[in-house]
Amino acid sequence: MNRQYKDQSNQYLHNFTWRNLTVIQIDVMESICDEIANLDSKIRFVGIIDNKGRLLAQNKNNELNAILSMQERDILLAEIAFGIRMERDYDEYFGAENFAISYGSKMISIVFPLHKEIVCVFTLKEIDVAKIAFLISSVLSKIRPS
Repeated sequence: MNRQYKDQSNQYLHNFTWRNLTVIQIDVMESICDEIANLDSKIRFVGIIDNKGRLLAQNKNNELNAILSMQERDILLAEIAFGIRMERDYDEYFGAENFAISYGSKMISIVFPLHKEIVCVFTLKEIDVAKIAFLISSVLSKIRPS
């Protein structure tokens, strides 16, 4: 299967064949993103990235594309993936990370490492960050490896 997909800015996303993702897997990831985005109206972006930061899926109605250029978004997601890979080196000492929160002056980012993928969520500051982080964790518990 050698299909191309377009994101909201009408740009072609990566060719999924070489990453061994099927259309069904992509649809499942997109539905997870939408389910998380629907938990609270203050959520502005939900995306699933691979361990190199490449965007695999995102919620349909996201505002991150309006804030950042595609290049800036890709760099940000690559930095998040790199940080998660570095933190995994310490899992044997501290245990696996369930999520990490970065509280910025304008937005909050919450990152949820899965087995090979990473779920990235950006929200407005007005959100109850602890409550939403655990709500998202409960959604991801259905797919998170034990």
